[in-house]
Amino acid sequence: MKPGYHQVKQVFLQLEESVNIKSLSGFKKGQWVPDSVNSATQSFVGSIAQKEVNDEIEQVFQSIRNTMSYKRKDLTAESGRIIAPDFEFSVAVAQDPEDPSSAVITRQLINISPAIVGDESFNEVFDDSFNELTLGACPHCG
Repeated sequence: MKPGYHQVKQVFLQLEESVNIKSLSGFKKGQWVPDSVNSATQSFVGSIAQKEVNDEIEQVFQSIRNTMSYKRKDLTAESGRIIAPDFEFSVAVAQDPEDPSSAVITRQLINISPAIVGDESFNEVFDDSFNELTLGACPHCG
């Protein structure tokens, strides 16, 4: 059997960016930079990165609304993700397990409908947004 679309169960695009924890907008002068990774430090990093996550979700949401032909009722934006009829976009920030003083910002585009891939407006919104393409099962898509 030749490989083809019917064999692809999941397509997702991802970009991971490492940033210094001190650069996150919620980091206040006098706070400590973690030197280990545990549930408390992971929670701390998640809380000080909320503005970055919310701002990016809002920016992408507006770009989708202004560029694509979805109605407001077709889109849901909550908890670091946007759900559209043809895809889901998410932003998450977590402490880097290999460098406790850094955070990893992960952007993902999952549940992509094959029909939307060639759409000019879709490509305009997400052009140059990702550096990793995975075909098969998404390790983060539960």
